[in-house]
Amino acid sequence: MQSGHWTLPPLCEWPSCGGHLVEAPFIPKFRGSGDTSNFDDYEEEDIRVSITEKCGKEFSEF
Repeated sequence: MQSGHWTLPPLCEWPSCGGHLVEAPFIPKFRGSGDTSNFDDYEEEDIRVSITEKCGKEFSEF
């Protein structure tokens, strides 16, 4: 990936990226490990299990 012709000009200096030396462009604020306020709310849907799914029976109650 680093040597591919499509990477020129470089968007990232690979040693900096790999060494975690690049500053994140956005760091979200959160209240704790279970905080989901940065995600959109959506209505839950019923799970549909395909009859052609190989492991459908095993995961029907999942």
